[in-house]
Amino acid sequence: MEVAVEAVRNYLRDQNRPYNAIDVATNLHNEFGKAVIQKSLDKLVELDEVIVKVYGKQKIYGIKQCSGTSLDELNKKLSDIDAEEQRIAAEVQLVEKDLNQCQKTLKELRSEPITEELRKEITLLDTKVEALNTKWEKITLNPVQISAKEKEAIVKEYDKYVKEWRKRKSKCMAMVDAILENYPQTKAEFLEEVGIETDEAAEVFLPK
Repeated sequence: MEVAVEAVRNYLRDQNRPYNAIDVATNLHNEFGKAVIQKSLDKLVELDEVIVKVYGKQKIYGIKQCSGTSLDELNKKLSDIDAEEQRIAAEVQLVEKDLNQCQKTLKELRSEPITEELRKEITLLDTKVEALNTKWEKITLNPVQISAKEKEAIVKEYDKYVKEWRKRKSKCMAMVDAILENYPQTKAEFLEEVGIETDEAAEVFLPK
Protein backbone atom coordinates (compact mmCIF):
# COMPACT_ATOMS: atom_id res chain seq x y z
CA MET A 1 0.00 0.00 0.00
CA GLU A 2 2.81 2.41 0.89
CA VAL A 3 4.40 1.75 -2.49
CA ALA A 4 1.16 2.69 -4.23
CA VAL A 5 0.75 5.83 -2.09
CA GLU A 6 4.28 6.93 -2.96
CA ALA A 7 3.74 6.24 -6.66
CA VAL A 8 0.51 8.26 -6.70
CA ARG A 9 2.11 11.10 -4.70
CA ASN A 10 5.07 11.31 -7.09
CA TYR A 11 2.87 11.14 -10.16
CA LEU A 12 0.54 13.95 -9.03
CA ARG A 13 3.51 16.05 -7.95
CA ASP A 14 5.38 15.54 -11.24
CA GLN A 15 2.36 16.23 -13.42
CA ASN A 16 1.02 19.03 -11.21
CA ARG A 17 -2.44 18.86 -12.74
CA PRO A 18 -5.78 17.36 -11.67
CA TYR A 19 -6.83 13.78 -12.43
CA ASN A 20 -9.56 11.38 -11.42
CA ALA A 21 -8.77 7.95 -9.95
CA ILE A 22 -9.26 6.12 -13.25
CA ASP A 23 -6.86 8.46 -15.07
CA VAL A 24 -4.21 7.96 -12.38
CA ALA A 25 -4.53 4.17 -12.58
CA THR A 26 -4.34 4.23 -16.38
CA ASN A 27 -1.39 6.64 -16.50
CA LEU A 28 0.49 4.45 -14.04
CA HIS A 29 0.01 1.67 -16.61
CA ASN A 30 -2.35 -0.22 -14.31
CA GLU A 31 0.57 -1.15 -12.06
CA PHE A 32 -1.91 -0.97 -9.18
CA GLY A 33 -5.58 -1.86 -9.16
CA LYS A 34 -8.19 0.90 -9.24
CA ALA A 35 -9.24 0.11 -5.69
CA VAL A 36 -5.63 0.50 -4.48
CA ILE A 37 -5.29 3.79 -6.37
CA GLN A 38 -8.51 5.07 -4.82
CA LYS A 39 -7.35 4.13 -1.32
CA SER A 40 -3.99 5.80 -1.99
CA LEU A 41 -5.69 9.01 -3.08
CA ASP A 42 -7.94 8.96 -0.03
CA LYS A 43 -4.85 8.43 2.16
CA LEU A 44 -3.06 11.41 0.57
CA VAL A 45 -6.14 13.56 1.10
CA GLU A 46 -6.19 12.44 4.73
CA LEU A 47 -2.48 13.41 5.01
CA ASP A 48 -3.40 16.83 3.57
CA GLU A 49 -0.99 16.33 0.66
CA VAL A 50 -3.69 16.11 -1.99
CA ILE A 51 -6.89 18.10 -2.41
CA VAL A 52 -10.09 16.68 -3.86
CA LYS A 53 -12.89 18.46 -5.75
CA VAL A 54 -16.27 16.84 -6.26
CA TYR A 55 -18.13 17.41 -9.56
CA GLY A 56 -21.39 15.53 -9.42
CA LYS A 57 -20.42 11.87 -9.09
CA GLN A 58 -16.83 12.48 -10.13
CA LYS A 59 -13.91 13.27 -7.84
CA ILE A 60 -10.87 15.15 -9.16
CA TYR A 61 -7.57 15.03 -7.28
CA GLY A 62 -4.57 17.35 -7.40
CA ILE A 63 -1.37 17.76 -5.41
CA LYS A 64 -1.71 20.41 -2.76
CA GLN A 65 0.16 23.58 -3.63
CA CYS A 66 2.32 25.65 -1.33
CA SER A 67 0.36 28.88 -1.69
CA GLY A 68 -3.26 29.91 -1.95
CA THR A 69 -2.79 31.29 -5.46
CA SER A 70 -1.75 27.86 -6.72
CA LEU A 71 -5.07 26.49 -5.52
CA ASP A 72 -6.78 29.09 -7.68
CA GLU A 73 -4.67 27.91 -10.58
CA LEU A 74 -5.75 24.35 -9.91
CA ASN A 75 -9.38 25.40 -9.90
CA LYS A 76 -8.78 27.22 -13.19
CA LYS A 77 -7.30 24.06 -14.69
CA LEU A 78 -10.29 22.06 -13.50
CA SER A 79 -12.64 24.59 -15.10
CA ASP A 80 -10.64 24.43 -18.34
CA ILE A 81 -10.83 20.65 -18.32
CA ASP A 82 -14.60 20.74 -17.80
CA ALA A 83 -14.98 23.21 -20.67
CA GLU A 84 -12.84 21.04 -22.94
CA GLU A 85 -14.84 17.94 -22.01
CA GLN A 86 -18.07 19.74 -22.84
CA ARG A 87 -16.67 20.90 -26.19
CA ILE A 88 -15.51 17.41 -27.11
CA ALA A 89 -18.84 15.91 -25.98
CA ALA A 90 -20.69 18.36 -28.24
CA GLU A 91 -18.47 17.44 -31.19
CA VAL A 92 -18.99 13.74 -30.52
CA GLN A 93 -22.76 14.24 -30.50
CA LEU A 94 -22.63 15.99 -33.88
CA VAL A 95 -20.45 13.27 -35.39
CA GLU A 96 -22.67 10.53 -33.95
CA LYS A 97 -25.74 12.29 -35.34
CA ASP A 98 -24.23 12.49 -38.84
CA LEU A 99 -23.04 8.88 -38.63
CA ASN A 100 -26.44 7.62 -37.49
CA GLN A 101 -28.14 9.50 -40.32
CA CYS A 102 -25.74 8.03 -42.90
CA GLN A 103 -26.19 4.53 -41.50
CA LYS A 104 -29.98 4.95 -41.48
CA THR A 105 -30.04 6.17 -45.09
CA LEU A 106 -27.74 3.38 -46.25
CA LYS A 107 -29.78 0.79 -44.36
CA GLU A 108 -33.01 2.04 -45.95
CA LEU A 109 -31.44 1.92 -49.38
CA ARG A 110 -30.17 -1.61 -48.87
CA SER A 111 -33.49 -2.80 -47.47
CA GLU A 112 -35.38 -1.71 -50.57
CA PRO A 113 -35.22 -3.99 -53.64
CA ILE A 114 -34.90 -0.88 -55.82
CA THR A 115 -31.54 -1.71 -57.38
CA GLU A 116 -32.55 -5.19 -58.53
CA GLU A 117 -35.92 -4.00 -59.77
CA LEU A 118 -34.33 -1.15 -61.72
CA ARG A 119 -31.80 -3.53 -63.25
CA LYS A 120 -34.62 -5.80 -64.43
CA GLU A 121 -36.66 -2.86 -65.68
CA ILE A 122 -33.69 -1.44 -67.58
CA THR A 123 -32.98 -4.83 -69.16
CA LEU A 124 -36.62 -5.15 -70.16
CA LEU A 125 -36.73 -1.63 -71.54
CA ASP A 126 -33.46 -2.17 -73.41
CA THR A 127 -34.96 -5.24 -75.04
CA LYS A 128 -38.16 -3.44 -75.98
CA VAL A 129 -36.34 -0.36 -77.25
CA GLU A 130 -34.02 -2.53 -79.33
CA ALA A 131 -37.00 -4.38 -80.78
CA LEU A 132 -38.74 -1.10 -81.56
CA ASN A 133 -35.61 0.30 -83.17
CA THR A 134 -35.32 -2.80 -85.33
CA LYS A 135 -38.97 -2.54 -86.23
CA TRP A 136 -38.59 1.15 -86.98
CA GLU A 137 -35.62 0.52 -89.27
CA LYS A 138 -37.54 -2.16 -91.16
CA ILE A 139 -40.52 0.12 -91.53
CA THR A 140 -38.31 2.99 -92.69
CA LEU A 141 -36.57 0.84 -95.32
CA ASN A 142 -39.74 -0.95 -96.36
CA PRO A 143 -41.30 0.63 -99.45
CA VAL A 144 -44.67 -0.59 -98.26
CA GLN A 145 -46.43 2.31 -96.63
CA ILE A 146 -48.11 1.99 -93.25
CA SER A 147 -51.02 4.00 -92.04
CA ALA A 148 -50.56 7.16 -90.04
CA LYS A 149 -52.43 5.52 -87.19
CA GLU A 150 -49.99 2.58 -87.05
CA LYS A 151 -47.02 4.92 -87.20
CA GLU A 152 -48.45 7.07 -84.42
CA ALA A 153 -49.01 4.00 -82.22
CA ILE A 154 -45.43 2.82 -82.74
CA VAL A 155 -43.95 6.22 -81.97
CA LYS A 156 -46.21 6.59 -78.94
CA GLU A 157 -45.13 3.21 -77.55
CA TYR A 158 -41.48 4.02 -78.21
CA ASP A 159 -41.75 7.38 -76.43
CA LYS A 160 -43.56 5.74 -73.54
CA TYR A 161 -40.73 3.33 -72.80
CA VAL A 162 -38.02 5.94 -73.28
CA LYS A 163 -39.88 8.30 -70.93
CA GLU A 164 -40.24 5.58 -68.28
CA TRP A 165 -36.56 4.73 -68.63
CA ARG A 166 -35.56 8.37 -68.17
CA LYS A 167 -37.90 8.81 -65.17
CA ARG A 168 -36.63 5.74 -63.33
CA LYS A 169 -33.03 6.62 -64.01
CA SER A 170 -33.61 10.16 -62.70
CA LYS A 171 -35.21 8.88 -59.48
CA CYS A 172 -32.41 6.40 -58.90
CA MET A 173 -29.62 8.94 -59.42
CA ALA A 174 -31.43 11.55 -57.30
CA MET A 175 -31.48 9.07 -54.43
CA VAL A 176 -27.80 8.27 -54.98
CA ASP A 177 -26.89 11.99 -54.98
CA ALA A 178 -28.82 12.54 -51.74
CA ILE A 179 -26.94 9.72 -50.01
CA LEU A 180 -23.60 10.95 -51.31
CA GLU A 181 -24.04 14.26 -49.45
CA ASN A 182 -23.10 12.44 -46.21
CA TYR A 183 -21.25 9.44 -47.70
CA PRO A 184 -17.52 9.47 -46.86
CA GLN A 185 -16.36 7.80 -50.08
CA THR A 186 -16.62 8.51 -53.82
CA LYS A 187 -19.65 7.99 -56.01
CA ALA A 188 -17.95 5.15 -57.88
CA GLU A 189 -17.12 3.38 -54.59
CA PHE A 190 -20.72 3.77 -53.38
CA LEU A 191 -22.21 2.42 -56.63
CA GLU A 192 -19.90 -0.59 -56.44
CA GLU A 193 -20.73 -1.21 -52.77
CA VAL A 194 -24.52 -1.34 -53.30
CA GLY A 195 -24.24 -3.07 -56.68
CA ILE A 196 -25.64 -0.38 -58.98
CA GLU A 197 -24.52 -0.57 -62.61
CA THR A 198 -25.09 2.67 -64.51
CA ASP A 199 -26.17 2.93 -68.14
CA GLU A 200 -22.81 4.46 -68.96
CA ALA A 201 -20.91 1.56 -67.40
CA ALA A 202 -23.02 -0.86 -69.45
CA GLU A 203 -22.53 1.33 -72.54
CA VAL A 204 -26.26 1.86 -72.86
CA PHE A 205 -27.55 5.37 -73.50
CA LEU A 206 -30.92 7.04 -73.48
CA PRO A 207 -32.15 8.12 -76.92
CA LYS A 208 -31.99 11.87 -77.43
